[in-house]
Amino acid sequence: MELSNAKDDEDENMGEFLKSMIDKADQLDDLGQKFGDEAMIAYILQALPPSYEMLKQAIRLGENRSVDHVINRLTDEYTERKLSGKFDKLLKNAGALAVQSTQASRDPNCVCRGCKGKGHFAMDPECPKYDAKKNHGRARNRNKKKKQDSKESADSNELAEFVLTVKSLDESHSLQDNVANRVSQVNQGEIWILDTGASQHYVGDASLLSNRQSGNLKVQTASGQVVHCDTYGMVRFKLKSGASLSLANVYHLPGAPVNLISTRALFKSGAKCGWEDGKDVMTITYQGVILAKTLSGTGYALDFTRIVEDQAHVATRATVGAPLMEWHRRYGHVPVSSIMELVKSGAVEGLVLTDEKVHDCEPCISSKSRASKFSELATQVTDVLQRVFMDIGFVAEDQVDFQGRKAYLAIVDQYSTAKWTFPLKTKSAEEVTRVWIAFRQGVEKMTGRKIKRVRTDNGTEFTNKLIGADFQSQGILHETSAPYTPQQNGTVERFNGSLMAIVCAVLAASKLSWKYWSYALAYATFVANRILHAKLEGKTAYEVFYGKKPKVSHFRPFRSTVYAQVPKSKRSKLESTSVKGIFIGYDSEYNYRVLVDPDSDHKVIVTRDISVLEHKSEQVGVPEVTTLPVGPDEEKGPVDNDEIVVDKLQDQVDGEQMPPARQNRPRWEYGDPAVKGRNPGRYEEIDANNNIPHHTRSQRWDAEQQVMYGSAMSVSLPPVPSNYEEAMASPEADKWIAAIKAELDAMARHQVLIDSDLPSGARALGSKWVFTRKENAQGEVTRHKAQLVAQGFAQRPGIDYNETFAPVARQSTILSLVGTATAQGLFLEQFDFDSAFLNGTMTEMVYMKYPKGWDRPQTGQALRLVKSMYGTEQARQEWNAAVNSLMVERGYKRSDADACLYVKQVDEKFIDSTLYVDDGMVASNDQEFLDSEIEAFSTVYKLKRLGPVKLFLGLEFERTSDYIFVHQSKYIRDLVAMYGGGSVSKHPVKVPMEPRSDVEHSTDPFDDVALYQSAVGALQYAAHRARPDIVTLVRAAASKVSAPTQADWIAVKRIIRYLQGTGDWGLKFNHGGSTVFELYSDASWGDDMSTGKSIGVFVSILAGAAISWQSKQQSMVATSTTEAEILAASAAAKEAMWLRRLAADLELEQPKATLIWEDNQAVIAIALNPAHHGRTKHYNVHHFYIRERVTAGDIQIKYCKTGAMTADILTKPLARNLFELHCEGMGMVGAGARVLCGGPAEAAGCLHEIASFWPSCFSLFSTTHSISHLA
Repeated sequence: MELSNAKDDEDENMGEFLKSMIDKADQLDDLGQKFGDEAMIAYILQALPPSYEMLKQAIRLGENRSVDHVINRLTDEYTERKLSGKFDKLLKNAGALAVQSTQASRDPNCVCRGCKGKGHFAMDPECPKYDAKKNHGRARNRNKKKKQDSKESADSNELAEFVLTVKSLDESHSLQDNVANRVSQVNQGEIWILDTGASQHYVGDASLLSNRQSGNLKVQTASGQVVHCDTYGMVRFKLKSGASLSLANVYHLPGAPVNLISTRALFKSGAKCGWEDGKDVMTITYQGVILAKTLSGTGYALDFTRIVEDQAHVATRATVGAPLMEWHRRYGHVPVSSIMELVKSGAVEGLVLTDEKVHDCEPCISSKSRASKFSELATQVTDVLQRVFMDIGFVAEDQVDFQGRKAYLAIVDQYSTAKWTFPLKTKSAEEVTRVWIAFRQGVEKMTGRKIKRVRTDNGTEFTNKLIGADFQSQGILHETSAPYTPQQNGTVERFNGSLMAIVCAVLAASKLSWKYWSYALAYATFVANRILHAKLEGKTAYEVFYGKKPKVSHFRPFRSTVYAQVPKSKRSKLESTSVKGIFIGYDSEYNYRVLVDPDSDHKVIVTRDISVLEHKSEQVGVPEVTTLPVGPDEEKGPVDNDEIVVDKLQDQVDGEQMPPARQNRPRWEYGDPAVKGRNPGRYEEIDANNNIPHHTRSQRWDAEQQVMYGSAMSVSLPPVPSNYEEAMASPEADKWIAAIKAELDAMARHQVLIDSDLPSGARALGSKWVFTRKENAQGEVTRHKAQLVAQGFAQRPGIDYNETFAPVARQSTILSLVGTATAQGLFLEQFDFDSAFLNGTMTEMVYMKYPKGWDRPQTGQALRLVKSMYGTEQARQEWNAAVNSLMVERGYKRSDADACLYVKQVDEKFIDSTLYVDDGMVASNDQEFLDSEIEAFSTVYKLKRLGPVKLFLGLEFERTSDYIFVHQSKYIRDLVAMYGGGSVSKHPVKVPMEPRSDVEHSTDPFDDVALYQSAVGALQYAAHRARPDIVTLVRAAASKVSAPTQADWIAVKRIIRYLQGTGDWGLKFNHGGSTVFELYSDASWGDDMSTGKSIGVFVSILAGAAISWQSKQQSMVATSTTEAEILAASAAAKEAMWLRRLAADLELEQPKATLIWEDNQAVIAIALNPAHHGRTKHYNVHHFYIRERVTAGDIQIKYCKTGAMTADILTKPLARNLFELHCEGMGMVGAGARVLCGGPAEAAGCLHEIASFWPSCFSLFSTTHSISHLA
């Protein structure tokens, strides 16, 4: 049953082979061995015979790697080979027919073994020693074969409109005999043969063609002679039903003794080839009828009745009747409609039409061409996104906005007429493709539908390889309009016209400068989606696309005077609660855009909290300004985000792990709103009656619980450029130029690129500049960085790269190293390899085009990559190989538990180092030893020594003599500001979710799916890194990302409110703490009501804090609480075994057995005793892994009370007292608690104090042991 041993013979039926492979995979799947498409394809290709080598390479290099695609390719190839085997023997050197599969075609010199005579075999009756009885079986087989052929012929006759009678070649007469018989009855020019080698249909006699036209085709015959085919036309065949079938584009091949039907041309014209089930019978179907049908091992000539009109009819047609287009030419190319009018009116005699088909007339096209009248659309659609139209719109050259943008991308959905616009600085392929991909991903996520067709003009911004690659990868059909016919893209062309009319109108009415055109554009697009469209029968585009009526009570005139709420954290008690500004549009379906204080900094903010002076719109100082600084806390360009929220494309630069937080959500979404409706937060639903300047005083909350934020009203930095052109136009251009020069110098220093000629067949990759600002933990900019990134998506596997895998350090490894350093008082520092990827050596020949900003001489056609480079597929692996060689040469031992952990010991001194791409963290018991090792690294690869660890992979570190505190305060602050949505003004909640209740929650769908998904992604990043206290709620929220409800969004908002009040919480590792791993295991039985599956959890503790945790839905349904707990315990045991290996590498002394705490007595009994019971007899290997490890002595399992089960916090929402207790158990503390509690003894004392405030919890602390093991 092993797939790896399967082999396909050359003669084996491909269908049977593929079916056997799929059957084997299904059997292995039933046994639990899953196969993905890649693995299945690999096994299939491995089993193919050598003759399929070229096809195997084509499949490996192709973009479509689905199993269905590979099966179709192999079936087509097998079919083509069958065709070749059956029909290619029919031709030899321009017409000599020969077949060697029958008795008549035998070699006349063959020798008979029976009588030693020539020209026959012993099995033939011609042999004098022929034995009829001995050869009876053979004769019977031959008769059986004839009957089979007869049956197949009968089957063929039963098929409707079988056009061609097929002559078998393995009957008692050869093909020559058949042809000879036919030649006596039919002209040799009437013989037709299917040919797989011919690219076109050919006839030897031009008189067989009708509708002849002149052509120019050169054909090389088998003898090497080149023949010119100057005529082609049509041949019609007579069907048995009386109907006719036509072959078009049949060329006259002078001197051809037979006529050829090209199988290639048939297939291009829509012919299909297939195989009958259970038989080796091939059929070719064309125009709805079967053209040919063949058995295995046979070849066929074709007999048919060609339609030949009698001479009298031909004479009549020559003098009277003619096709419509012929009469058109006779009448001197008058319009065809005039000819038809003549026929209908009977105004002339003798005008007889033999057909009424209209064809293109070249003289008319060239001499009387006029623009055709265009219908609204070529084809209609039945749903949104089945076809979208795209076009580039422009404003005048001197009418650029504050960011230098003078163009925009307009997109219109055909079905709903929904519209989107995206301002652009240039119409470059890179910028248009980037915006298009972000748009596509956003609308497809939101609607759950895929874009099927895209129609554009032929501009280079739409007909380039970049955007073409995305169309191809997504299966999108790209339709382009004909040159100089914008009417074919008229939907978006008309939208551009009407859109700019609105832009001009609002700017003129508001007396604002054209520098605000992009804001007016976004406003116009927003409004356009909410007005009636004649096509939609009383509906707006918004309603058709989103399925609900838009609410417009919040609409305000462009440039209305407004007052925006100032968050309390941005002002003192004596300062004004609002700031005056100008309304210049909408941002998403939540917020307004407000131009604040245009007389000074001309800043645009985004807020939901405004008061509008409806009838006051006096000019509020709007001078002409040259730049508008826009930064992370401000608007980054108008888009119609109410239609679609598009995530910015984030590049992973410098190997940093980028958090999945959204970068373009509203930045100012907090503070008590001055205007609130019954359901504030979505202005689509604000009650118009509440739109008054009203200020409320909210309840105060303790200042120590507040999360302080940087001022959103302060002037921030210009946006980070997304490409080279933006960098050169940026106010920080000098800094970016210096960064570019530094990057090119680094590449020259590492000898990454050399000038080279581009070999024939090689591909030169493109490149782009990626710009970033490096910040410290306080958000201060430390440097500007530019990286030249190769566009590795164009690399071809197997040619430009092979292997790409490179490991990165596990999160639990990093925290284990931190915990060990804390407990043992080790020196803990970090470093960063400079231009790490440039240190790897390329093993493949890869070329790149000269990049923009290249300030060196260009002496070749391209640049060859000598060293690895950011963006190339193999860059990570090459760098990993290089740094691994360095570590091994320095005497380090690579960890068996984590390939990115290295340990080294010299006498009593040791050093442990973990690497995450180019970021390194080292711990050592000797400072001089640590210094010497880092210095040794820097002599090989340039690095920056960053000193004691403070900010590592997004984690912030604070160290004292008593502890190391690991937290994500800055990330949490940014997350709350990004998704808080006004909740900061309320009391931060104490727990992320209340315990379960019977209260019914809203099942209404949440409209902004993209917002929900982005918020959950940001929370997942926090939960994975250093916030295990929110893991269970984030897991539950993540299970709803495909179709969230209003209740799900409320739950997410509550988690954010909880983080708002606990933003400074983190993991506190204690000096002198235990370096022995302990684990807690628990489960929540039947947690998922829809599937009945349970949640299994565990948490691992080292030095007083969690270093690994998991909250995961189990893969099988547990029939009892005990079964759910035993599965969870087995998962914990797997983690414990890995931690034991890690401890061995770090030389952390561990007890003989690692301790797992369990609160289910039945689980402990099953793990300790191999007894079988009625309720456990169905358990399998998943259940008994814990028992195996306990029996082996690696794991010890002990009981703890449910109230003291730390892992319980990962299973479900808990009451506040238990929640905070278990947070302490995981080492999760805030700023105050980490000062109060130092080591284990102090922690135990803290628990006693906590218990004194919760009388209901005294029962949890009945023994000293249950307290001390929590610490």
